[in-house]
Amino acid sequence: MARYRFKKWEDGSTGLEREFVLNANKEVTAYYEKVIDVANVRFSGLVSKHPSDTSTTPVTVNLKVTRPDGVDDAFSIQTDNAGVFMTVKEYLLPGQYSVQATVPASTIYALATSPVVSFTTSQLTRTVTLNVDIV
Repeated sequence: MARYRFKKWEDGSTGLEREFVLNANKEVTAYYEKVIDVANVRFSGLVSKHPSDTSTTPVTVNLKVTRPDGVDDAFSIQTDNAGVFMTVKEYLLPGQYSVQATVPASTIYALATSPVVSFTTSQLTRTVTLNVDIV
């Protein structure tokens, strides 16, 4: 079901309430706009390094979000020195999403991938936690 929000009156004023003196027929026009729900999704997680690795170098994490329409949204984020990452993205389409985190292979690490996590944007704010273990 679509939702609408008051935008303005015919004269451009945006106050919600109007006062009229009616002593003759008067036409009044109110304009409304369709409200598009935006879900703010917080992606966070931890890249656990191999126990023998004592470095505190940030790691690049690649996230791939598959939207309800089947389109993939891919982006990268850096961890902090402890391997923690966090970012917030906005998604307009309501429905079922899935996300997967991957840490690319490097001279230190082998390729590591998280399990696929599914989430729905029926709520306006959603937190998705992903953990990637590098062995």
